[in-house]
Amino acid sequence: SRIPPDRVAQLPRYLEASRRRLDRLRGSGLQRDEARREEFEGWRRLLASQRRRLAEVGRIDPRVDRFGWLLEEYRVHLFAQELGNPIRISPAALKAAWRELGG
Repeated sequence: SRIPPDRVAQLPRYLEASRRRLDRLRGSGLQRDEARREEFEGWRRLLASQRRRLAEVGRIDPRVDRFGWLLEEYRVHLFAQELGNPIRISPAALKAAWRELGG
């Protein structure tokens, strides 16, 4: 009930992106995945840190949740780009959204 319906509708695509990512890990795909994973993990750590800071002061910021969904879209973009994204997503878009959070 906490997940907006438009996000629930995207779950099958997120799962398919995960499956395709795993399929690509065979052979030499591991090195390529590693570089993308490192980039993604940097963003994920920033998000986790922001969520911790907000929790410490008992604050809720819907922009943080929106950024989390942007990050999920970016994951699809990095690991299963052929599935497409309903929004335009790029490192520049993530940076702009992060700046809006005060990060």
